[in-house]
Amino acid sequence: TNKRLGIGTTALFSTLQVDDYGVAVGTGTFMASAGTEFEVDDYTFLQSDNSIHKVFEYTIYIQNSVGIQVQKILLMSDGTNVYHQDYAIMNTTSLIVQFESSTQGSGTTAEQIYLAAVPETGVSGITTYKYVRKVLI
Repeated sequence: TNKRLGIGTTALFSTLQVDDYGVAVGTGTFMASAGTEFEVDDYTFLQSDNSIHKVFEYTIYIQNSVGIQVQKILLMSDGTNVYHQDYAIMNTTSLIVQFESSTQGSGTTAEQIYLAAVPETGVSGITTYKYVRKVLI
């Protein structure tokens, strides 16, 4: 069964899509180890028709025994590189993770954007995350 809903479109790229704006959510846990990257999300921005989804916004919640961290991340892609800006960062005690983004693909063409969490020094143990990803398609 299709678990996607489209309004004003039949080309569905997200869980919920209204015209050229898509929304998806994700959740998970990982065993944090300071400095060790963990992939939180990936998204195929180069589509089969060669169109490129260029603008992404994440709202991310992270919880660990250290505390809670909430923030937004704005990503932009030109089809080759990804540009990353963290903002609206809040936490209960100190940062739990830093976020990094990159692209991967085949040959000279980037096809996927990856968002990874890198735990800060002193952070370890079970870490829970939730996110909302919004894409301007």
